Amino acid sequence: MSPTQPSPALSPHEVQGRLRSALRGNALVVDLETTGLDPLRDRIIEIAAVRLRNGHLAEHWSTLVNPGRAIPREVSDLTGFTDSTVAGAPTFGEVLGGLREISTGAAVLIGHHVEFDATFLSAETARLAQRDPHLPLLEAPRLCTAAAARALVPREAVGRYTLGNLAAHFAIPHDNPHRASSDALATARLLRALSACSIPAPRR
Repeated sequence: MSPTQPSPALSPHEVQGRLRSALRGNALVVDLETTGLDPLRDRIIEIAAVRLRNGHLAEHWSTLVNPGRAIPREVSDLTGFTDSTVAGAPTFGEVLGGLREISTGAAVLIGHHVEFDATFLSAETARLAQRDPHLPLLEAPRLCTAAAARALVPREAVGRYTLGNLAAHFAIPHDNPHRASSDALATARLLRALSACSIPAPRR
């Protein structure tokens, strides 16, 4: 199924309508931390998921993941993760069942730059080709809170549309950035804030 993240062709009212539709149903917010930006070379080191049901934060799940490779220094500086942090963590194959369980029935996959998360999850599941890697969540429509924010929040109000900047703008708690659990919870709350925010009048 093709992604359904807001596109520049949609009006702010249409974007907000999609956010509200996602909140009325059964959705999953996902955030990842990784060893880098290349899904073919890099690996996931943390996964967090927040289940939304009828607009409420119904369930929260997170886990460290052993990437099977060294964590680069720049990633350690950004996230605080070191090789020793994940040395005893389960592999992606060992946590896939938990991710399947929390995502069962989710009608929409949501993330801040959701395509990044979906691409990494696809790459990780593909590496498990001989171990039933199917993850139905990856076939669900996708909704990106970063793209939605660009349609609904004036740039001068936030500068860059980072999760941290948007969380500060909407007074959303975000005490531990670059940790998947904190980022996923902040993204879920950002979704609700964007769905309810006033839409700025078009410039003349």
